[in-house]
Amino acid sequence: MQLYSVKIVTENQMGLLSQIANIYTRLGVNIETISAGPSVEEGGHKYIITCYSIPKVMQRLVNQIDRRIGVLSAAYYELPEGTNAPSWE
Repeated sequence: MQLYSVKIVTENQMGLLSQIANIYTRLGVNIETISAGPSVEEGGHKYIITCYSIPKVMQRLVNQIDRRIGVLSAAYYELPEGTNAPSWE
């Protein structure tokens, strides 16, 4: 399994983060970290989510997220070997 980072830019829409989290759950992908904040677009949000998975599942995950109403863009990036998900301990 490889560590991936998923960048999602959305409109400010109630319940959208919950819908995105449900997609992860349905595909059996555990969210390691999530970071949220305002995006460059007026009234939009940007989420950075890290998770361990395989390329085939990541492509499916991002395709399903990108089809949601309110999602402006979604993309995944493979993080370099040896990179660990941030820990808050």
